[in-house]
Amino acid sequence: MSRILAMEYAKDGIRVIVVAPGTVDTPLHKNNPTDFLKSLSPMGTIQMVNAR
Repeated sequence: MSRILAMEYAKDGIRVIVVAPGTVDTPLHKNNPTDFLKSLSPMGTIQMVNAR
């Protein structure tokens, strides 16, 4: 949804910024236990980085 909003409003010079609460799986967390990371997230999941 955020991508659609960003594309829709870009022509008007409006930027869309999205903040996703929770833990994102990055190299920073490589030594942390998965169960601990899941406990930090409101949804109980670990998000993945979408590289483009």
